[in-house]
Amino acid sequence: MAVTAQDAIEALRELERRLPDRFTIEPGATDAELTEAEPRLPDDIRTLLRAVSAIRVAGGESLSLDPRVNRVDRRWMWGPGEETRVLLSLATGDHFFVDVHPGTGAWGAVFSQSADFFDTYAYCARSLPEFLVDYAREAMALADRVEAEPDAYDRDEEEFTIRFPCESVWGLRTEAFGTPVAELRGTALGTGGLAC
Repeated sequence: MAVTAQDAIEALRELERRLPDRFTIEPGATDAELTEAEPRLPDDIRTLLRAVSAIRVAGGESLSLDPRVNRVDRRWMWGPGEETRVLLSLATGDHFFVDVHPGTGAWGAVFSQSADFFDTYAYCARSLPEFLVDYAREAMALADRVEAEPDAYDRDEEEFTIRFPCESVWGLRTEAFGTPVAELRGTALGTGGLAC
């Protein structure tokens, strides 16, 4: 069953409630603001963005969902073209994007690009709601493990991992690396079966 916008909203609120020292949810935008920024915004994404515009992460980073600030108006580095929205850019050089179909405006798969791999992409999730649910669940699970066995972890490394669990994508799914995003639209890799 597909992950819904409401699933993502609830997962992010639970993340903020459980780990308030690491995550803060920023309020969403109005319908008028969203329509001005993204006239073809799909209904499910509109529902999500009315509730949440960003996840502020301890240390000054943020995962931005707001199309008013995350549109790519030019070719992004060596990676995807204009029809993407940048969700997160880390100091490690890794970037996370959501694919936007140039014809329909549908928001599709979430993928990552690493400075270590240049023109290679790793696919994280079938949709933005699925990516956010996975992100929240993995962060909470990592935090639970560190709390249960604090001496078994490098505190600095685990703190980074809890805040950015999506980094784990670079150890997974090598069969999807390097495929242009446009070639995966509508395929099993572009629309199904993938999660961070």
